[in-house]
Parts: sequence; C-alpha cells; structure tokens
Amino acid sequence: MSRCRLACAFLLGALQLGCEEPHRSEPAGAPSANEPSPNASVLPAPLAAAGPKITPRDAGHTPADVPSAPGPPEPPRPIRDDDKLPLEGELRPAPGVSLEARFRWLEPPPPRSPEGNNDALGRGRDKTSFDLSIDVSSLGRLRIAFRSRSFPFPPGTELRAREDRYGHALIWPGGGLYTTLPPGTLRASLAEVRVDVVPLAEPMPLVGGVGTLLALPTQKQKLETSVGKLELEQAQLPAAGGGGALLCRFLLELLAVAPDSSACHTESLPLRAEYSWASGARFDFEVSKLVRRTELAVEG
Repeated sequence: MSRCRLACAFLLGALQLGCEEPHRSEPAGAPSANEPSPNASVLPAPLAAAGPKITPRDAGHTPADVPSAPGPPEPPRPIRDDDKLPLEGELRPAPGVSLEARFRWLEPPPPRSPEGNNDALGRGRDKTSFDLSIDVSSLGRLRIAFRSRSFPFPPGTELRAREDRYGHALIWPGGGLYTTLPPGTLRASLAEVRVDVVPLAEPMPLVGGVGTLLALPTQKQKLETSVGKLELEQAQLPAAGGGGALLCRFLLELLAVAPDSSACHTESLPLRAEYSWASGARFDFEVSKLVRRTELAVEG
C-alpha cells in the first residue's frame, strides 16, 4: 500500500473514531461508501469574476438613497454548494498573524525495548503528521495551507474562509478552481474528499480554567457532542481580529459543532485543541509558531 493511501486512511480514522453509532444501518436507497456522493461536486466551480468597481463619492455628501447611520451588521450566511463566490481582488494588507500548526495523535510513549527502535518510530510518526500553515487576517479572512502529503489533497491545495460566511472554500492548486464546503461538510471532505453533510450540534461551552501557550495567557473551554469531547485553548490577540473566530469555527466543525457557537470570539485565537473521540482515542491540534504581521496580505 502506498504512503498516500496509508496517510488517507490515517486521517479517515482520526475524523471517524468519534462516531457514536458505528453499526447504524443505512436507510433504504442510501448510497454506499463506494458510490459517488449525491452532494459531491463532480468538478470544482470556476472562480467567478468580481463585480463592477464602485465609483467613490464625496465623503461630505450623503446620497438620498443611503441612510445617514449604518445599521447593525448582517449575520453571516451559510455557503451553499452551488454558490459562485466572487473574487476579492482589492483586499488591502492589514494586521494579522501567521501560524505553523500540526494535527497529531496523542498516544502514550511506547515502552523501550531492545527489539524496537523507538527513535525510528518517532521519526516515522513525524513524517505522517498533518502540518498546516495558517494566515489569520484582522479583516476577517482565514487561509489554511496543507503542508503534508498525509492530507488527501494534491500539493498546493488551500482552505479559505471569510467572516461573513459560514463554511469554507477548498481552493485547488493554481487558485483557478474551488469547491464550496457548506457548514457540516468539513469532516467528510477531509476524511473522504466527499462533500457530505454531517448534522451539527450546539453544545454550551464550559469554562475549563486558564493556561499559558507561546508566552500568551490562555482561556480553556470544553465542549461535548455525540462525536466526542473537545478542550479548546485560546489567547486574546487583537492582531487576529475576526480571523481568529474563523480558525475557531474550523476546529469546532471537526467535532460537529455549529459555526455560530459562542466559543468563538473576535480577537480570540485558538492555540490548542484536544479531541477525545467516543472510542477513547485522542487527537490534538497545536500551534508551534506564531508571528505577528503588521501588514498581512491575503487573497480573496
């Protein structure tokens, strides 16, 4: 079996271990795992052209059709699987944060024995880790680049999100094609490369104490669904702006938590997430490097 197939099976196990009813029978007429998903995009949608540029007006003159005082911002709307997302070609550089992070199994250290080379086993686990490069913009934008062959995507694939949308866009190498991932599809997309929806829960976050990571004070929260349990550790970081909440939504959706969870806040940045699946296995997300950027350029 090739390294790529082993790694895909590894990630599939990580995301599916928390299934509460592993032996639940499928309803009549439901497609099998070997059949194409009815919700899966056959081909990624091409990027749509940006809308017409708005001509700037005199700031001292209020047009008759524009209210003098802006109302409350509209809540984010869920991305649909048939959405054609417009290009955002004029996003200005803004403060933000660049992160290096990794998903990994949390296992007890193996006993040392003359029969096994524990150092070689450790190096092998590192080579099959799930490394990420993450850009978090204060403009409310998130970019996640998959840096390991362990992920079931070709090199150069990215995941992006924006503050006014629930869900993600999977950007294929080259940036010319993408697949929309509505809320609830992230687990199946990462595990099986299928855009299938998982029901999302709305658990109440529980305060879990305080800590310190990367020389930053953190606040811990605990959430639980039928998939498993999560301990989330976040730091207050104004440079993250609305982008920190997007990284929080990404981590919570792996536990099948709805994106409007009160656990995610503006200017709060997740630095660690520990998952305990229903089977008892444990999976971990941890930021190993954090760099503040005064001007972080992002792509729409």
